[in-house]
Amino acid sequence: MDRILSDDREALAHARAHENAFHAVERVDADLAELAAGRGIARGDPAERVAVFVNGLGIEDLAAAIEVFRMAEARGAGTVLASQAL
Repeated sequence: MDRILSDDREALAHARAHENAFHAVERVDADLAELAAGRGIARGDPAERVAVFVNGLGIEDLAAAIEVFRMAEARGAGTVLASQAL
């Protein structure tokens, strides 16, 4: 991965140390607070591969999914699947 991001660097470190999680994450290039303050770079080049590790609320996953969906829809990318209501 070219760039590794997290919603909260300290929360990720805590999860690694105390929750037996995120052990594959060897570095964090920036977290959400750093990005918002302009101290980090989310993507330096469109070809970069970026992984984001979120150790937070499910609502963050939903917000990310909505944004990815909107971007794909705007570009005409992806495949719409038939609904499988229960």
